[in-house]
Amino acid sequence: MIYFLYPASPLPHKRHSVLFTRPVCEFCVANSIQIYLTIENNARSIPGVSNYSFLHYSSHLTFLGRIPHSNVLSLMSTCHALLFLSALESLGFPLIEAAEHSLPVIAPDKPYVRELLGSNFYPIVDNHCSVNPLDLLDSMNRFLILPKIYSRLISKPLPVSDFSMLLMSMVP
Repeated sequence: MIYFLYPASPLPHKRHSVLFTRPVCEFCVANSIQIYLTIENNARSIPGVSNYSFLHYSSHLTFLGRIPHSNVLSLMSTCHALLFLSALESLGFPLIEAAEHSLPVIAPDKPYVRELLGSNFYPIVDNHCSVNPLDLLDSMNRFLILPKIYSRLISKPLPVSDFSMLLMSMVP
């Protein structure tokens, strides 16, 4: 199981609704991804999420509700990656805390995120008003594939000619 954390309040600019789409749900279930959310388990409290989407596309989500900051930091030390989907933040505390924990981050492609996180960042195409579920899936997929490539390269370096074969074997 792979665990992601999205520590955010249920405000429209936090863009939680993308997590309740069918493509994201199916991808997470197929790849054994569980996403921890710091919001209540209630469709009415999440902007842009219908009761239908909430009931049918939330099996990959764990609702923690409002939790103490110390619990968020503990989760950061045990999760595999941080989601940061917000449209309006200039520099959110979760990004700084993720950097301090060396936690990979999946977030909109913005200059300040790139500068803060460097190579520990899996950018999502940012269109300023919403996150396309397929763009989010692309970033999540890159997160899943790249560690496999690195771990194989570290354990047994490959000749350059074999590297492209390795890459092709990991692309679904």
